[in-house]
Amino acid sequence: DRSGSEGPVRCWPACLARLMVHPESRVRLAWVSLGALLLAFDLVTLPLQVSTLMTSGRLLQSLQMVALAYWLIDLPISFLTGVYDGGVVVMKLAGIVRKYVRGWFLSDLGLVIVDIFAI
Repeated sequence: DRSGSEGPVRCWPACLARLMVHPESRVRLAWVSLGALLLAFDLVTLPLQVSTLMTSGRLLQSLQMVALAYWLIDLPISFLTGVYDGGVVVMKLAGIVRKYVRGWFLSDLGLVIVDIFAI
């Protein structure tokens, strides 16, 4: 029986392949649209909070937690989202990781860390 400890090891590439999201899919469009709304929220509220023109009430704190949750979830999702490389969609994990780590990963990670400490 091969259902022992080797099962998950053999499964993980195929399992990850099922989780990959095409960069032009409706799911991706919905996710990025939500991110744009949350980014707009951050861009409006953060300067107001820093300047103390806006106090941090319960609703604002709840929305900040939702935004933080989104950005925390977005980091691993970005590793599972296809990317364009030279006009060709790359849907393999190694290519996606390479492109994301060389591109936006450090910025995304830095902003998430700042958000964690800001809340």
